[in-house]
Amino acid sequence: MDRIPREVEQRFSDWQRSLINKNDAPAEHLEARQQLLDEAVRQGPDAFAQYLRTELGVDHDLKIDAPRLHRELTPFEFRDPSFHLERELTEAWTGNVTPGEASRPVYWTLCHIAWLESGFLGNQIDVALLMGDRDGTAETRTRNCLRRLGGLADVRGKVSVLVNCPLSRGWWRGHVARNAAAHSEGALTAEQAHRVLHASNSAWENLAGDSVHRITVANRPEYRAALLHQYLGHSRESGGLNADEVQRTAQVMARSGGRMASDRLSWPDLVLLATRAAQVARIEVEAEARNKAEQRLDGETKPDTKNRG
Repeated sequence: MDRIPREVEQRFSDWQRSLINKNDAPAEHLEARQQLLDEAVRQGPDAFAQYLRTELGVDHDLKIDAPRLHRELTPFEFRDPSFHLERELTEAWTGNVTPGEASRPVYWTLCHIAWLESGFLGNQIDVALLMGDRDGTAETRTRNCLRRLGGLADVRGKVSVLVNCPLSRGWWRGHVARNAAAHSEGALTAEQAHRVLHASNSAWENLAGDSVHRITVANRPEYRAALLHQYLGHSRESGGLNADEVQRTAQVMARSGGRMASDRLSWPDLVLLATRAAQVARIEVEAEARNKAEQRLDGETKPDTKNRG
């Protein structure tokens, strides 16, 4: 996609802020804007695409050069793509999407305009964009929509585009998987690494959050490769992943690796580091779970002394 004009980027940011309740806008103004968004989505893909073009200041006759979807997606495929769909998309988009573009919520929102206009998101876009486990309020439906279109950085920070926008999330998992496979000395394929990353959205969110908020040795692709190799064979079909354990394993690896000459560790050393880190992580996570359970039990069985003389 050609360079996104600065004015479009600014209008996008202003548009998102104008729709979210952060106690800086009159309630009636906010409710009216949220209702307008809700109505535009429910009117269908063409009407919503036109609404987005107007809000972002994108000429209605301007063709948006977005990576192509190869077929129409159902609302549920869109909201949580299967592993095979993510592989199809990320392989088709190789060379057409750059990490710089993919890190910008406005980029993915512009892509969604093109996909809406081409009919790739189907006609049930209210189910795809607005609905979720919690969709009872206009505020919740609005946040669902903004997150899925490209991420809501003003609320969730830079990690939102990596985890809240389903098609962006799929691209990023594929990108990380390719890098990991390339640094695994042949021990991992990109498909195997991607399957592990797809095994749990919560585990992916934890890893993506740590990569954004923490500058650690674990961000090195060879460390990611060793981490994913440790969980090789895990998938949603096989029961997924323990998100807390995976995150803790990555953190233990970072602590341990930071004390070593990390750029000199061989692949066997990295695999051993990941194995030992996973053992420590499993013990720590299980201990924390037992402590929490005991605390809950203590709270439930402790006599209520309130109101006693």
